[in-house]
This record gives sequence, structure tokens and C-alpha cells, in this order.
Amino acid sequence: METINDAMSRITAFYESLSASEKKVAEFIQGNYTKVIKMSLADVALNAGVSDATVVRFFRVLGYKRWVEFIVSLSRSVPVSSELIYEAISVTDTPGIVAEKVLNGAIHAVQATLEVLDHASMEKCIDYINNAKTTLIAAVGNSSPTAEELYYQLFRIGVNCTLMTDAYLQIMRCSLLTPDDAVLVISQSGGSQIPLRTARIAKEKGCKLIAVTGDTASPLAELADCVLVSVAQESKAEAINSRIAQYSIIYAIYVNLALRNLERSIANEQIIWDAVTNSEGL
Repeated sequence: METINDAMSRITAFYESLSASEKKVAEFIQGNYTKVIKMSLADVALNAGVSDATVVRFFRVLGYKRWVEFIVSLSRSVPVSSELIYEAISVTDTPGIVAEKVLNGAIHAVQATLEVLDHASMEKCIDYINNAKTTLIAAVGNSSPTAEELYYQLFRIGVNCTLMTDAYLQIMRCSLLTPDDAVLVISQSGGSQIPLRTARIAKEKGCKLIAVTGDTASPLAELADCVLVSVAQESKAEAINSRIAQYSIIYAIYVNLALRNLERSIANEQIIWDAVTNSEGL
């Protein structure tokens, strides 16, 4: 039997086996699928008039383990259009209107991330890194540039940290850590296998685990000692707004750690500035 990978086709195939409340979810999605790919699980439940648990049962009946997995599959059901380049745009939009929509998407991602900011988790994150002998920053794929930026900012202010974006190297490095160390893993889905493997090793080694992720119900979030949520309602795997949300979080981490060690941070920045300004011609 051929595997059905398309979410809309799965809904049709499984429809008769759904409960009455699950059929409400199916019918709402069938009538609003282009909107649903940008909605949260809770939003769908509210609009369908069911509980969050019903939506969870619905996508699991269809064979998906997590909401984000269902949404990615659903996005493949959307007809080819300009929205595959960037949501909410039209081929008739002027360059200025396209720019406005892109910037508004970034603004909304940062605003949504601000609204779910957990102050206690941020404080834990800063404590863990500040008190750690060393902090491993790990990510793969689309999250790697964010991890690199955090590393560049932290070593400037004297934070003892290492960066690993290669799958095997981060696992190797993590295996040598101790309970005195911390690990910060960036993964928007929270379900990618390499970051998860790294996170599990970190927990086995007794390290404090910090997760920067867009899914609070993900396996990574469940493992973490503290979770910082980066919100962006996007359907594409290589999403732009999710990275902007991640950058906002990592800059907040940088500023907090700089303030914790203000004199050292200022001194380091001055040393770096002097070195850069005296390196003309490099």
C-alpha cells in the first residue's frame, strides 16, 4: 500500500474513522487550510470549537507525532503560489508592499516571542551560563547561524563557551562535558534528531540544558531545564521569521550576561576595539 504523505489526503482517507469532535477539526482544516498552516494548535481548537486534546488526538490519528509535523505536511497541500516564497504576498504586490509585508512578519514574530517570554526561564538561562565552567552552544541546519551569532557575542564578553554545528562534533564534544557545564541547544522544531541526541547526552552528563525552540511540547523542550520560546507562524522549513525570533532571544542572553559581568565585558570590548582598529589592511 502506498504511503499517503499529503495531510489533506490523509484527512480525507481517515475522515470516517474520526470521532464527532475530531471531524469538527477535520472540517475546519479542510475549509481553512491556507490559514491553518499559520495557526497554533490552540487557535485551531478554538476555531473548531473543540479542546486542545481533541486536536492532538486528531493529528495523531492521522499518523503525525507532533503538531509541527502535521503543519509541515499540510503546507505541502497548498497550491504553488507566491506564498511559497513568503507568506501573505501576491505576485501583483509592488516591491515596496512586499518589503512592508516582510518587515511586518518580522515585527509580528518578535512581538509574539515577547508575549510568551518566560522571565523565570530567562533568569535560569543566565544563571546556568554564568555559573558554568563552559557552555556548549549546539545547533544544525537553519538554526546554525543563530548559534554562531550567540557564540561570537559571548566570547567577546569573556564567557567560556564552544560552538558546534557539525552533527558528529557536537555529540563528541558533549560526551566530554561534566555536571559543571551547560549546554544550549537551538532548534525551532525541537524535534530534529541530532540536537535531540546532543540534548540527551547533556542530560546524561548532568549538564544544565537550555533550549531555544518554537515548540514547547517538543521532545527537546521536555528534556530541557529551561525553555526560551521563539515564536513564528511559518510553514516553510527554511523560515525567516523564526530566525529573527531566535536572534531576539540570543541578543537578550548576550545583554544579560554582559550586565552580569559589566566591568569584564567593557574591558573585553575595548581590547577587541583596539585590536580591530590597529589591524588596518588585514
